Amino acid sequence: MNNKTLKTILLPIVLVLIAVVSYMEILPLVKISMIKNTVYTDIKDKSEEVMKGVIGIVPERSTKSGIGSAAIIKKDGNIYLAVTAKHNVEDKTNKYKIFIKDNNELIDANVEYTSLTNQMAFISFEYDGDLTVLDIENKTVKKGDRIMVISAQEDKSYTTTFGRLKSNIKKMKLKRPDGIMMNDRFMKHDAYINKDNVNGIVFNENNHMVGINVYGSYTLLGTYEHGYMIPADEVKMEYNKIKVINSDVVKKD
Repeated sequence: MNNKTLKTILLPIVLVLIAVVSYMEILPLVKISMIKNTVYTDIKDKSEEVMKGVIGIVPERSTKSGIGSAAIIKKDGNIYLAVTAKHNVEDKTNKYKIFIKDNNELIDANVEYTSLTNQMAFISFEYDGDLTVLDIENKTVKKGDRIMVISAQEDKSYTTTFGRLKSNIKKMKLKRPDGIMMNDRFMKHDAYINKDNVNGIVFNENNHMVGINVYGSYTLLGTYEHGYMIPADEVKMEYNKIKVINSDVVKKD
């Protein structure tokens, strides 16, 4: 077989491969552009108040998880309790601080409770100002529901992205940012998540918290595919196992 014949055979194959790869990567890029530009104005217009209930978590020693986000769910005097993804605060040798919207001050935080059965943790902090205590959605959310994700960023800014839930609650195997496998009940969505910060608090169109982001899936070239969240049902069940008295977590009787 001469070189001319070989080229004749290989050229169509190469062109097909290029077309397939282009389709696999260009189509997601078009999709991601649409996702990034999606805004539900009726939800965003009411987001300012709930944004005051989302705090950023900063580890004293940097970790693979980077900056985390947490949702304030209780206030007792000047002590606030917030829930977050476990990988944000799981390192017991590390110390953590939090920041709030429009305030560059870093505030000491205590890790109060880390779940042994799912991907949640609860932290507390003292603050004399008035922050929003978020409402946790009582109804089970479902595939197709519109959502907004609020995420605290490394520069202490906040981002909002929008999308829809792409699955109902079901058990899934996922890999955490630190490489540990998770096998828990999650929900999938398509609101954009930055690869360097997979955290974020998820809200529905009533601005009730419906989930906590724990994972984002991406193509081989780093193009975003889906986000995965702990649903509010799981948050409520875990919270009902504990109570906070003077910043000490004890089991309920």
